[in-house]
This record gives sequence, structure tokens and C-alpha cells, in this order.
Amino acid sequence: CHKKEGNNKKALECFEKVLSIELKNYGKMHPSLSPCLNNMGLVYLNLKHYAHAQEYFEKALKIDMQNYGKEHHLVAVGYNNLGSVEEKQGHFEKAYKYYEDALVIESAVHGPNHPKVATCYSNLGQVCIAMRKFDESLQNYKFALDILIKNFGENHLHVASVMNGIGEAYKKKDDMKSAIEWY
Repeated sequence: CHKKEGNNKKALECFEKVLSIELKNYGKMHPSLSPCLNNMGLVYLNLKHYAHAQEYFEKALKIDMQNYGKEHHLVAVGYNNLGSVEEKQGHFEKAYKYYEDALVIESAVHGPNHPKVATCYSNLGQVCIAMRKFDESLQNYKFALDILIKNFGENHLHVASVMNGIGEAYKKKDDMKSAIEWY
């Protein structure tokens, strides 16, 4: 659709058409609906329409849980999406719980050294900064960093992003000397 081009209205129109067709062909709990619902949720998240984003993410999560069970990667994706909505609204404790649930699932599904596990640790690191839990943030970011370096090496965009997060945690902790080392 048009999501990558930043045309949110066109993207929503496109996703609504796809969703309508899929609903007619498959019914309301078919797994093919979940990606479309998640994409619609992401567009609404970008538009800062958090209630709509949450609604679509919850629908997608319900479908994924029903079709795949509670220990599936797509369920973890749903938890991460819901965590993002909560975090954007300043509901950091709720976001933390969703990110933590995603971490448990991704670790069980992919093993402890998978990049998807690193994403969960990075999300936890980010929300811990907002919660002013800087040491916990650093711990999570460093777990993410170790995983990403093992998978991609030191010169990767995801590694740089996590290093930036570590720098931000040190900065918020008023440790500028350490922050500068990570930026």
C-alpha cells in the first residue's frame, strides 16, 4: 500500500479494502487478517490515534492467539505493538509488561540469541529510561547489544541504534562521560 510513502490516508484506504475482501473470503478469525490489522494499527500509531491503534492491535492479537496459541512469534509481535501504544501514551508500566511478555515468547520460540529477542530487550531498555530506571535500562540495552553483535557484527544499523540507547540512558542518568562513549 502507501504506508512506506507516508501517505497514511491512502494506506488506510488500501488496508480497509484488503480487510473487507479477506473478511468476505475467510471470516473474522482467519490468520490472514492479522497482518492487515497490525498494519492498520501501525498507521494509526503513526497518526497518534492511539485508541484506534490499540483496537486494531488487539484484534490482530486475538486472531493470532486463537490460531497459533499463546507461545507464537506473532503473539509476541502483538505484545510489542501494544507495548508501543502504551509507551506512546505514557503508560510505561503497561508497556513494560507487554514488552516483557514479548521477550518471554521470543526467547522460547527463537532461543536467547536471536535478533527478535534483542528487539525485546531494546524495547525494555527504552521504556525503562522513561520510567527513570536507568540501571535496568542499561542492563536491557547491553543484553540487546551482545545479541546483535553476535548476529550482525559491530558495524550494523541495529547495533548503532542500541548504542545510541545506551548513550541516552547514561545521559538521563547524568553520566555524560559514559554517554559520550556510546553516542
